[in-house]
Amino acid sequence: MIVTWFSHLSRFLLISISGGSMVVYASVFFLSMLKFLVALVTAAANPKFGFWEVVLPAGLGAIAGVLLFTFFGTELNRWFRTTFKRKTRMSFARRRKLYTIWKKYGLIGVSFLSIVISPMIAVGIAVSFQENPRKIILWNTISIIFWSFVFASFRELAEGLL
Repeated sequence: MIVTWFSHLSRFLLISISGGSMVVYASVFFLSMLKFLVALVTAAANPKFGFWEVVLPAGLGAIAGVLLFTFFGTELNRWFRTTFKRKTRMSFARRRKLYTIWKKYGLIGVSFLSIVISPMIAVGIAVSFQENPRKIILWNTISIIFWSFVFASFRELAEGLL
C-alpha cells in the first residue's frame, strides 16, 4: 500500500514538472534517499530517461542517503538512547530472534534488502547493531550500484522488446 502511494506520488511529480529536466532528476535523487525502489521505478518509467539517466540520479541519491543516515544516524541513535530510556525491556525471545536474523544474514544481507526496506531503514538496522560505519557505507553502496544497474538493464531490455 505504501509502495503504491509512493508510486502515485512519484508519477505525479514526473508529470507535473515535465518541463524542467533538472527538476525531474532532483526529484528522483531526493526520492531515492528515502525509498530507493520507488525512485528506480520512477526513473525507469520516464520515457525520456536513458540507461545512465536511470542509474545516476537514483543511485547517487541513495548513496547520499546512506552517507547522511550513517553519520547522522549514529548521533541520533546515541541521543535517542540517552534521552528516551526504555521503560520496558524488549522480551528475550524477540531480542534473540533479531540477533539470530542479524547473525544469519548480517550487514551484506540487510544491505541488499535495502531496495525493499529503503536505505534509511537498512542503515538504521546496521547502526543499531553498532556496525562499523565504513562497512555500512561500503556494502550499501555496492548494493545500490548493483540494483541500479539491474533496474536500468531491465528497462533497456523491456524497451527493446516493445
